Amino acid sequence: MLELTQVTKLYHEGQPNEVAAVRDVNLILHMRQGTVLEGPSGSGKTSLLTLIGCGLGLLITVAVRWAINVGHVSYVPPNSVSPVQLLIDLDPGRIIFTFVLMGVVGTLAALLPARRAARKPIIDALGHV
Repeated sequence: MLELTQVTKLYHEGQPNEVAAVRDVNLILHMRQGTVLEGPSGSGKTSLLTLIGCGLGLLITVAVRWAINVGHVSYVPPNSVSPVQLLIDLDPGRIIFTFVLMGVVGTLAALLPARRAARKPIIDALGHV
């Protein structure tokens, strides 16, 4: 189960052109149950999915690193006979970098096609109606 409580995503926070992509969303997702997000263009569906993806990515990263350290995973290096325990640092800097990178890539993936489409003449964008 995944539960979101009062999730908000603001762009240009504190500025006159502040925009709330997601505002006070409460959502409970159950395992093995389909969920549909629907709404008009610009209502924040993609922003919400990006936030969920970033949060889950961060949790999975920390959980896997922790599990490897606790599980006493070992390997035998080349040209060696004895196994060496594999330890992974729970480096906050790397975890934060991964979280920020996921947010930047998600934003660019949504922004760049929209900008490219905005440069086309309206007839090319809509096709011949």
